[in-house]
Amino acid sequence: MPTIQFVPVGAPIRTQGKRVFYTSIRETATGMIYSLEDNVLMTNPLALRYPYIGKIAALFVESETVYLKTRWYYRRVDIAAQHQDRIPVLLWGPEDAANMNTADAQEFEVFYSSTHTDDNEASSIQGHCS
Repeated sequence: MPTIQFVPVGAPIRTQGKRVFYTSIRETATGMIYSLEDNVLMTNPLALRYPYIGKIAALFVESETVYLKTRWYYRRVDIAAQHQDRIPVLLWGPEDAANMNTADAQEFEVFYSSTHTDDNEASSIQGHCS
């Protein structure tokens, strides 16, 4: 499978060591633009049905490779058992509740992590997420 290529868009906003930071990147094959604060789906090699979900916190180039610093969202099943009791119960509206059981509802819930970030190659982006 060919590697998805990304290029920075616009002028750099700052540099830090060997890293050059930008506000946006473009996927060369599709022209799709990804910018700071966008929510994205990321490749999850362990569970293809459930891509990782992240928010772009930074975009940078280092050694000719485009990276993003990702701040993560977690699904209920990704949260350690000892922390499950801290997860709030999501209350669905009557229309939604009539069409979903609890397992379905929990599959759609995601929880934002304000502290956990990782640097990932941009080629792991699958697309935008809303």
